[in-house]
Amino acid sequence: MSSSDELQNLAKLIELNRDRMTELQSQRSRVKTVHDEHTDTIRALLSFSGKEEAALIPIGAGATLRVQLDSSSSTLLDVGSGIHAQMPFPRAADLLKLRIKDLDDLLNQLDEEINRTEVALRKFALQFEETTKTIEKTDESVDLNGKEKGLDLDNLNPPIRSSRRSFGGGLTLDD
Repeated sequence: MSSSDELQNLAKLIELNRDRMTELQSQRSRVKTVHDEHTDTIRALLSFSGKEEAALIPIGAGATLRVQLDSSSSTLLDVGSGIHAQMPFPRAADLLKLRIKDLDDLLNQLDEEINRTEVALRKFALQFEETTKTIEKTDESVDLNGKEKGLDLDNLNPPIRSSRRSFGGGLTLDD
């Protein structure tokens, strides 16, 4: 494999790993948002638990529901696959705590994957730098005539393009 091919491959690997890193960080941010939402929900559920008082529940667009809580109040919780179950506030908080554990595990896995991707990215960047230095050293060995140990660099120049003529022999926009 030539040095330029190796550089192109390393550049592609670096770009792929950067894209992967960006995607992983974005995914981690979304999971963290869900984690924080669950934590806030648990706090709210536990603050309502066992209280007999009126509460204002924001439902969006500046609208608020006024509800009367009592000791038997409960909530509906999505238990998966769009199935909702009615349960007391403490039980709902316990289920959300289990979900938070799963989210913590997922965050840890994402952090590990981000670290592995960072290591790979650094490795490819170092290889790219080393290959570049090797190519520069090779370029320095080329003599002033542009010849290198049997390699004719004059043949690497692109051919000179002749002007194009239309069918009538007149000049075209390319001329």
